[in-house]
Amino acid sequence: RRQGAVLFAVASTASCIAGEILNPVERFTWRSWFAIWVTLLTLMTLVMDKAPDLVLVSASLALALTGCITEEQCWSGFASHGVMAIGAFFVVAKALEEAGTVELVTGPLLGPPSSAFWATVMLCVPTVLLSSFVNDTPVVAMLMPVAERWCGRTSVSPSKVLMPLSFAAMLGGTCTII
Repeated sequence: RRQGAVLFAVASTASCIAGEILNPVERFTWRSWFAIWVTLLTLMTLVMDKAPDLVLVSASLALALTGCITEEQCWSGFASHGVMAIGAFFVVAKALEEAGTVELVTGPLLGPPSSAFWATVMLCVPTVLLSSFVNDTPVVAMLMPVAERWCGRTSVSPSKVLMPLSFAAMLGGTCTII
């Protein structure tokens, strides 16, 4: 996997340098090619499961320091109230997960299922209820580890419940709109 990542990094770097030298698109400047290179390396680094916050802030800073984007564009996402609210929800969700509160609350609800269908139902009903009051993204982030541990204990494949978990959270989110 590491060799593939290094190969991808070298190939994307070579492609961007060749693009700057050969200039196949007349309007592209070196900043255009640099932005493409940063985007490719960012995607590669995220695929390698590196810390997303560090990777994305580093990419934003690299683009801002080279003048590809303005300082205002670099930090504008953090000024959004929606982004700040979801960020706060993630902090609360992680704190609840670390404290074991999520396991304590969901434990009695998630008994041993008799089939994958009932496992999905047992997980999705509380998810819909919870996400109708709380933002659905942190709900999924909070319940995914619980679902994975629960599946490990009950020999139900996580692939059978994780996607329905996400859809149940979205369904609960639409109940909030109504």
